[in-house]
Amino acid sequence: MDVECEYLVAQMKDRREEKICGYIFYDGEIDGVPLAVVRCHVGTVNAAVCTTLSIERYSPKCVIIERTSGAHIPDLCKNDIVIADRI
Repeated sequence: MDVECEYLVAQMKDRREEKICGYIFYDGEIDGVPLAVVRCHVGTVNAAVCTTLSIERYSPKCVIIERTSGAHIPDLCKNDIVIADRI
């Protein structure tokens, strides 16, 4: 969602903006921790594309994807948190 992305981006120091395949990525640091943020738009395909682009460009130690699990697991409720331990 825009509000979550805007909040994180506003907190970044040494922020840079980069457009990759039509998606706008922001990278910088929050409290000394390197971070990249992208709003990937609606749908699991967009989430997969943004995840792939993020991994290729930033080689992250961790990827956090917000608001996609409900599309895959009907028993999930609003505000549930899912943490994957493998892919």
